[in-house]
Amino acid sequence: MKMIRNKQPISSILERKTHDRSFRPVVCWRKVLLSLLQFGIQRYVKPNRVESLYTLLKTQDFLFKAQYLSSLSSRLRQAISKEIGRDLSEEGFKYFRLPENEEVFEPCLQRLKKKWGIVLKSPRLTGERALEKGALLLTHSISFQFFCYCTDVHSVLEHYILILEPGWSGYTDPAILYFTRFRDQPIIVMAPEKRDYEILKALGTNLIPVSFGFSDWVNPFLFRPLECQEKKYDAVYVGSWLRFKRHHVLFKVLHELGDPSFQVALVSFLLENREEIELLIDAYGVRENVTLFEQISPEQSANERRHKQHEV
Repeated sequence: MKMIRNKQPISSILERKTHDRSFRPVVCWRKVLLSLLQFGIQRYVKPNRVESLYTLLKTQDFLFKAQYLSSLSSRLRQAISKEIGRDLSEEGFKYFRLPENEEVFEPCLQRLKKKWGIVLKSPRLTGERALEKGALLLTHSISFQFFCYCTDVHSVLEHYILILEPGWSGYTDPAILYFTRFRDQPIIVMAPEKRDYEILKALGTNLIPVSFGFSDWVNPFLFRPLECQEKKYDAVYVGSWLRFKRHHVLFKVLHELGDPSFQVALVSFLLENREEIELLIDAYGVRENVTLFEQISPEQSANERRHKQHEV
């Protein structure tokens, strides 16, 4: 007799194990050591500086997950960052190249044009020379290459100080490190995550980290305590459903907490990848703890709170 299996529970359990295992110290350190071995072969046995640099970037990503408070992890991150910085100082312009045509950016072209850059301050000019530079902010790493592709960055940097807000942690990203080629121009990078800050400092390049970012403030006119309204959710998690937002860490905590009365609202501005989030919710057994919302603007959220439909 042919057995019919329910694929969804099996898939979700495997997904849960995959996420949990990826953050276990033993798994992380094994990846680090294998990556360092690969680097040694590429750099010294079969010399290839481009591939060996990218291997170092990958090693840093593994170290991000490896025992956050470990002094060994911290020292190793510092050493690797300095090695990356030396490579970039010597011939960094060879390592990172832009796509050759605009088709690469087509899926998010219009969104990038409209939303992910803002002039914070205009320059003071005398003729074509800047007496005082302005300030230009770019947000989200995926917009950085598009900006470099569409503009004469050297000319922009003559009139503006560039500020980068990558949008998520993990700054050993070619989209960020590409800006090290503009060696004579200091570029500010928001780095609220301590390890990102330390990596940029250790690089010793023109990327200047500051220890604050968009995560440090909210609009008090929209997000504020509402009088005479009981709070419905204990926490609100705003972010896309994509894997690097690490919802599984939240679900694991909720699973270990074991309190169905603790309520969390998950709010996403993108619709893609929701199926995986649903599988993870069931895999961790926290369906009673979470409510999902999609594409709700801050204004809509505020109005809904006033009408007690979604009191966040």
